[in-house]
Order: sequence, then structure tokens, then C-alpha cells
Amino acid sequence: MISQTAQLRALIPKIQKMLPSEITETLQNFQNLVIQAIQLSCEDKAMLNPLQEYLEHYQYVKAYTTGADLIARGIPPSPLYDQILTELKNAWLDGKIKSYEEEIDLLEQLLTKE
Repeated sequence: MISQTAQLRALIPKIQKMLPSEITETLQNFQNLVIQAIQLSCEDKAMLNPLQEYLEHYQYVKAYTTGADLIARGIPPSPLYDQILTELKNAWLDGKIKSYEEEIDLLEQLLTKE
């Protein structure tokens, strides 16, 4: 946990410039306890906004679409599932989609692209 805390502390300036999807991808590798420890020990509270957003919101964002939905569409299980579901989740995080209908539209675009 100590090494994770040091790693995260070094990333704080970079995280400030990241999109929510990038913040989530970065912070999901750290224990929430480590993130909270950084929050308590950091003097510049403005630098902590992305950490707070992650803990309160970003880590809980998920696409409506699931692997079962992809199977129902006749897509055989493959690493493509992870790629599609990650793109959908990132679109939600970054505000590119705001409704279930927009997610389905994006899903159709992704499936057409593949």
C-alpha cells in the first residue's frame, strides 16, 4: 500500500489534465484506501477534485450493454467484448453519450466498424 501511495502521489499533476475515462483507467488500479489516504494527506485540495470524482462517481459508471446483449446480437464471445464495453463506458464517462438510446446508436456504430 505504501508503494501505491507513492505512485499515486506522483500521478496527481498528470491526473489534473485527464478526461474522466482516463482518470478511471488510471485510478482503478489503486485501492480506494490508497486514494483516500492521498486525499487526507494532500495540502492542495484543488488537486484532489479528480480523485473525489472518481471515488464518488466515475468508478460506478457502467454501460447498459452487457456481454449477454452482445451474445443476443449473435456476436461470439471474444476480446472484442471488452473493447466494445470499455468504449461504451468511456463514452458515458466523457459525456459523449447521455442516454440509453445514444448508447445503442454508438453500439451500432462500433459493431458496423468491426
